[in-house]
Amino acid sequence: MTQDKLSTIAHLLPDLENDISSIYSQAEKLTKSWNSSIDRFEGGRGPTDSKFQTLIRKCETTISSYEDLEFKAEDISNALQIIERQLELIRIGIFSSKRRRLKEDITSVVSEFDIQLQHYREALITVKTEIGEELDEAEIRLQEGRSTQDI
Repeated sequence: MTQDKLSTIAHLLPDLENDISSIYSQAEKLTKSWNSSIDRFEGGRGPTDSKFQTLIRKCETTISSYEDLEFKAEDISNALQIIERQLELIRIGIFSSKRRRLKEDITSVVSEFDIQLQHYREALITVKTEIGEELDEAEIRLQEGRSTQDI
């Protein structure tokens, strides 16, 4: 029975690892896309009202996408907590060193996943804040561009 539970949990780990990795890769794509949007805003003839409106829409969709990744990370974190609780409930006899070692290995991997996921969640929050700040800076550049045109 104990071996079955450990095997079941062990089989979940690769899927969880893929889910965690996908959060990172999706966040990386979003960041590249946002940076391209900033470059387009500043490129050509410089900031315009039209480009700023496009940048605002891009900001909203990017932040929404980051929030979706945060929700996904929260779901994975909840799954990891459930696995940790299940591992705590598994009792292994004193003569079952292989099972004990397997449980310790699984516990270690789950703990590493949890730490990695926490770092990603913190990074997502930071990036969302930075995007808001970049949008504010873009608005200032737009206003500065308008004031130099008025002169």
